[in-house]
Amino acid sequence: MKTIQKRPLADLESGMRVAVAVTDASGRVLLPAGAELTAAMIASLERREIADVAVEVEVAEDPAVVAAYRSKIQAQLDKLFRRAGASAETRALYDAILTYRLEQRT
Repeated sequence: MKTIQKRPLADLESGMRVAVAVTDASGRVLLPAGAELTAAMIASLERREIADVAVEVEVAEDPAVVAAYRSKIQAQLDKLFRRAGASAETRALYDAILTYRLEQRT
């Protein structure tokens, strides 16, 4: 699961992905959200005296917690879809919503 963490420049590494656009004191965008950090970018941020950057970090989750969350979402969807029928389209929609909710979990 990916989370957003604010990290000081000293803790940044090349390859990390910027989660929230980095701006300077006047509001100009220095790095857009989604940019992949390089050593040159980190050095540039240091020269501009940027204190920290919000980055996406992959966090390992306990499989039991993930399974419990999935069961909870499935129970909610089962209730919502209880009268929707059993067509292939309905199942595809159910699966798409389940996948989306699992991916959006923070």
